[in-house]
Amino acid sequence: MERIWVVLAIVAAFGIRGTYEDIITIPKGVIDDHCNDTVDSPGDVEDAGYVQTQTDYTDFLTVDGDDEDADCSITLVAPANHKFLIQWTQPIDLEYDDGCQDWVRVHDGYANDTSLYPEGEMCIQASVEESDNLTKATTGNVVTVTVHTDSNDSDNNGFKLLYTVFYDPTNGTCSGSDFLCSNDQCVGESVKCDFQNHCGDNSDESTTRAGCIDLPDVVVQFITNVLKLSVGAFIGICVAVGLVLIFLIALCICCCCKCSGCCQGTRAAPV
Repeated sequence: MERIWVVLAIVAAFGIRGTYEDIITIPKGVIDDHCNDTVDSPGDVEDAGYVQTQTDYTDFLTVDGDDEDADCSITLVAPANHKFLIQWTQPIDLEYDDGCQDWVRVHDGYANDTSLYPEGEMCIQASVEESDNLTKATTGNVVTVTVHTDSNDSDNNGFKLLYTVFYDPTNGTCSGSDFLCSNDQCVGESVKCDFQNHCGDNSDESTTRAGCIDLPDVVVQFITNVLKLSVGAFIGICVAVGLVLIFLIALCICCCCKCSGCCQGTRAAPV
């Protein structure tokens, strides 16, 4: 994905909101409204996407408004001989009280298969560094994400997971126009230069190997941090930016009106 499209996508996504009843994926929303479904159509499982919680600002951890414990799973199936690279773009922050009350589990396969992580049910991390340590690859072409909630509402931030579909090259060559990472993994051409580390070694964001536009580091870091935000935080920033823009426009109009009146008041009288 070209970087200009990422910037446009950020602008287009300003109005996104939802509830915790859904696990969703961006950019095309194949997981939205697919709780306990298997997504295995070639056109539905993207080269990469997000699995994340959303907030409706009121019942953040309520599933369908029920007071009973609820579970929501989504299974992604990539083409044969492909795997998933799983990364967490923000620390997991789910309800914890002498143990995980709400939790997320990632299965290395289907829902009955072994957890990808020895921790099993995960609900809290202290830092981004801990999230980085959770970067793992599946052993096969199937991954399942399960979220459990209890009967209590919560104002926790949830989680945001980035998945990337990859495969091993054949004789050092990827299929078609797919990109060969520096670590000898093949990823889709569409994930290059989108400010996300899909290769795992960040070579898909290289100005030399991937041919990405050379932008100032401060710009790259800003966009990267925005993409890591939860939906709620992202919307909050968008609203704040919108209010600032409205204020600046109003200020400009006011100044223009004052200047115009000032010019008319000081115009010389005809002789």
